[in-house]
Amino acid sequence: MNDQQAVANALRCLQIIKEHPAESHEISQATGLPFTTCAQLLQRMHHAGLIDINDEGRFLLERPIDELSPLDILDAVWETFIDALPLRMLFGPAERTQRAVAVAQRTNRYMSDGGLA
Repeated sequence: MNDQQAVANALRCLQIIKEHPAESHEISQATGLPFTTCAQLLQRMHHAGLIDINDEGRFLLERPIDELSPLDILDAVWETFIDALPLRMLFGPAERTQRAVAVAQRTNRYMSDGGLA
């Protein structure tokens, strides 16, 4: 899934959650996204603070959708576990290193300025 698809899919998930709190499988069915793709996006948006999970396991918006900026959604979709990147760069295959460099460039976070520490 490329970045444009990820953003479009995240927006579809947010639209479903805006209508009513829903479980991940319900959001997957409503959007037509494969469950694993939907679950990954929901996890990223939860980690970024855009959505929350209630006691019943349903996702809901952290704040009104009108208050979300495009940058909020991009940050959530492009979210990575930054702490793990230096290890991947040191010990992972070349393709992982190239991906880590691409993420650093896209997010403007570099080890040299403490962005990946």
